[in-house]
Amino acid sequence: MFIPPTEGVENPNKSYEASFSSSHQEKSKIVVEKVDGVVEPNVSVSRPPTVFSANSSSSPGKAVCLPAEFNGVPAGLPARFSKSCGVNSEKATVAAADVQVTSTAVKRKQEDAQPIVIKRKRGRPPLYDRSSTPAAPTRAPSPAAAPTPALPRPPTATQHHVEPPHLVLPEASLSKSARVQIPGEVSHDVPPPLLVVENDYRIGSRAGVGTPNLHRVSRTQLNVVSWVVYLTSHVTTATATSTTAAFTCHDKTLHILDITTGEMLLPPLQLQGRASQLFVQESTIMVLTTDATLTIWDFKKRKRILSESVRHLVEGRNGGVKCVQLTAEGTPVLLLTSGEAFTRCQELEAWLLLGDVASVRCLVQPEYTMLPLCHPTDNCSRPLASLLHQTAAYCGSSRVSRPIISDDARQNLTEVFINRMLTSAQYLRSAHDYKFWLKRKIQFFIKEGLEKKLRDIFDDLLGPKDTTLTNNQEGLTWKPKIMDYDKKALLEEFLREILLAKNSLQLQRLYSEYKEQLDTTMIDLI
Repeated sequence: MFIPPTEGVENPNKSYEASFSSSHQEKSKIVVEKVDGVVEPNVSVSRPPTVFSANSSSSPGKAVCLPAEFNGVPAGLPARFSKSCGVNSEKATVAAADVQVTSTAVKRKQEDAQPIVIKRKRGRPPLYDRSSTPAAPTRAPSPAAAPTPALPRPPTATQHHVEPPHLVLPEASLSKSARVQIPGEVSHDVPPPLLVVENDYRIGSRAGVGTPNLHRVSRTQLNVVSWVVYLTSHVTTATATSTTAAFTCHDKTLHILDITTGEMLLPPLQLQGRASQLFVQESTIMVLTTDATLTIWDFKKRKRILSESVRHLVEGRNGGVKCVQLTAEGTPVLLLTSGEAFTRCQELEAWLLLGDVASVRCLVQPEYTMLPLCHPTDNCSRPLASLLHQTAAYCGSSRVSRPIISDDARQNLTEVFINRMLTSAQYLRSAHDYKFWLKRKIQFFIKEGLEKKLRDIFDDLLGPKDTTLTNNQEGLTWKPKIMDYDKKALLEEFLREILLAKNSLQLQRLYSEYKEQLDTTMIDLI
């Protein structure tokens, strides 16, 4: 590495003098500082050696000859510098010098390892090594060797990752203290008994570090505790009947106890997942887990009635599951917060949709989507209305923003909605619900002036015109009752709706025609 001298400055500490010959017999001296160390490999020369020409101001000589002992450079290298001339020769000489310097430095590194000397520029103070261990030199890759592509590692047992099951439904949760009323005889003097759940229950002041969390379930009445059960897992759901208490825990267990004594009727059942919904009716227990698996047991008969995934019913729908129930006949019902109610048909082994989806209800005329008033005691008499009322999706539907569609489309969607309600009530065998929606259908046809569709319904309610049923196919297939209601009584009630309608004059002829036939039929029966 060539370092040009500073003009007018002479260093008194001359450790080495290098003489350069030229055609003018002039000599220039360069002070070179010796460094005892090993040149770090893979350090390229920052500036190539300069070849002075006759026009050079620093050295008028034509060629420069470096001594053989200069910084470990081989003796043959100066001869190459003296013979080089021109740009092409200078580039070739610099490349050869880089290769030889690097190879020589690496060879010296292997023969005698010495501490690495930090290079510094002239005029700057020396840099001191602040670390106790010098950095390992980085060896430059050979230009001839091609980089080897990284091969993918074969899968090992430690790299196997098992994805956790996707939770379709959230896990049920109870507050720190919850109370469930136990059904039974209601007395105004004595309050009803309660099933009390106390999570993270502390026994006195002995709880300290390392004490496990205890959870307590008890039956109390008038502040008198009948029985107590302690658990080590958090209670997530709890329900009670007049004979049974059931609750689930965070450790995927289901506990079934006698409500009077607190004795376990069965050992804890291990569920497939954590509980999301729990329902108990007499001796039947229904559990819906977070992976959308619905299971029904009859714990008295110790028999599983149903175990089926309902993932297809809850995925892709707005909202979650409000609750699960059993009808009076033991049919499972799944209620969603969006307003849909699904019931399972055992014969078809499929789930049926009761009511309609929210996307259809917002397109229906609002006055026909309102549900009838339903009391909690009407669960058996009006099962459809009771189920849909629990979803709270049909209440106040007239205030929902409705898209703008054509009148024909809205009229058709309204008729389809009412027909679905009629079919749902007929499947549930609910006479009250069926009569309510049949009356809504008559009111809709009267408002829209659909005389032909009104005649189809009135003809079925009136029955065959010919009272002689012999050799009359229509008379043989016609039934006088529908869902426990007399058809002729229904016709008389529905004809009054024509008189109450605003367009009663338009349908006056229809009213007179069927009213006269109905009166004639009633006289014949008398």
